[in-house]
Amino acid sequence: MFEKFKKLEKPQRLSRLYGFLIGIGLFIILIGVLDSIKITRYEMFTSRQGDFQIKYPSYWKVVHNPGLKGVGFAVVSFISPKQNELDQIRENVTIMRQFVPEELRSIEKFSEQQVYLTSAVFKQHIEILQSKPITISGLPGYRFTFAGRTAGLGELSGQPTLLQSHAWVLVGDKDYMISFVGLESEYPAFKKKYETMLKSFKFLKPQEQAAQL
Repeated sequence: MFEKFKKLEKPQRLSRLYGFLIGIGLFIILIGVLDSIKITRYEMFTSRQGDFQIKYPSYWKVVHNPGLKGVGFAVVSFISPKQNELDQIRENVTIMRQFVPEELRSIEKFSEQQVYLTSAVFKQHIEILQSKPITISGLPGYRFTFAGRTAGLGELSGQPTLLQSHAWVLVGDKDYMISFVGLESEYPAFKKKYETMLKSFKFLKPQEQAAQL
């Protein structure tokens, strides 16, 4: 093959060489693109009460009734694996269910209170990124996203910047909240997963039954 290549005229040799190099370059680019496209497989989670379903990444850990400090109404948490040995904050999505007082049983009043309380507690330590009505399982809901050093308020300078995105919907006297928590710097890599989970959330029981849980 090399002898045939040498017998070619110089312009032909250059043309063949350029073509070969371009082919190698395209192959390398293709390998890089395929490596960057990571297909996530999802599994369906059904709550033990049978009131809702949600898709989650199949390789995430599922923790029923997680003992989250100060959050006694957490139903389930989906926790991402460590990305490396230095990964101290594992991005996660948690679903919470809580009783809502009668005077707050409208999505407008409940959302207004949630946004107000968060802003009042953390004040200038957070940046609100999103605050708008959305639809969850065909029902009116709300989404509130913010970033900031919300843990250890006495030593804010040493805390990493977290991003929290909370989406909620009311069913009778209950609030269902689907929340993402993770590093702000890592959110672009997890955004699509959270969006997929949020869009997949659906109630399995009529509103009247779900409200009695």
